[in-house]
Amino acid sequence: MKKRYNVENTSKKEIEVIKKRIDHYDKDLILMREMPTPSIFVQKLFFEKLKEIVKPESQFFLLIDLREVLEKPDSELREILKNLFNHYRKQLIHCFVVVDSKVNVLLKFTAEIIMKKSVNSYSIHSDFDEALGRISSYLKGKK
Repeated sequence: MKKRYNVENTSKKEIEVIKKRIDHYDKDLILMREMPTPSIFVQKLFFEKLKEIVKPESQFFLLIDLREVLEKPDSELREILKNLFNHYRKQLIHCFVVVDSKVNVLLKFTAEIIMKKSVNSYSIHSDFDEALGRISSYLKGKK
């Protein structure tokens, strides 16, 4: 099992590395690469980073890469994720989620439930390049 990060076991250097897993991929697109073992602590770090990089008046696309995730989030973490996405609901144009459904069917199902309850527009993809293709289509339609 991979390390489950929390306040007690995470160095400042590790915090910076975790925060680098969420950043602009393109001008209007933010990429969030979830940790192999999700935790409340990591989601709070992601939320902090989003506050740093998303201006209050801006709109953006979010690409969530779940391909490294080894386990689905527990109920407490699911609630935190819903709140995080709800916070950006008006700014989030579309959320693209990449999860290998052949490997992790339960994670795909859980992602679908979280998205349905917390964002206006989303799609789930089993391939990263497929998601990028859809994003490209959205961006062309936006111009």
